[in-house]
Amino acid sequence: MGNIVYNRIPDRVFNIVLHFPWASIEQPGIYDYPIRGAVDRVMTHFGDKRVGFDVKGSPFGELRDDTSWYTIGYDTFTLGTFCDGYVFQKPFSEYEGCTVDPLFVTDENFEEALALASRVNPDLAKRIKEPKQFIDILRLEADIQGRFSELK
Repeated sequence: MGNIVYNRIPDRVFNIVLHFPWASIEQPGIYDYPIRGAVDRVMTHFGDKRVGFDVKGSPFGELRDDTSWYTIGYDTFTLGTFCDGYVFQKPFSEYEGCTVDPLFVTDENFEEALALASRVNPDLAKRIKEPKQFIDILRLEADIQGRFSELK
């Protein structure tokens, strides 16, 4: 959607990205460091890890990647292709998930929750048959240390 908005009003749009693992183009379900870990390597030299910076027009904007899902459709993909700014909060090893409220999806709101989930991931939503399944999936998604255990 971002590309559609950008193509229609490029002078009035910008994209700031929060530091998060990027999906691998070669191995579905596997995640890696953005831009082959370049940002993470730079940030190891600083005590306070929290920083936001411009990407466009900076050396970070020229960093290339050809291994992530985001590179599909680009001959040359750079961080500047993807975003205008970047926010690094901390290394992935320090990320934490959250606790999922077991009453977030109940019998009473199951249909509504399923309808909303269908907008995001229709294939997954088709497989969810009851609130407990929904909660279990949310717990898996919220388990940041488990999902991204290879990114230490």
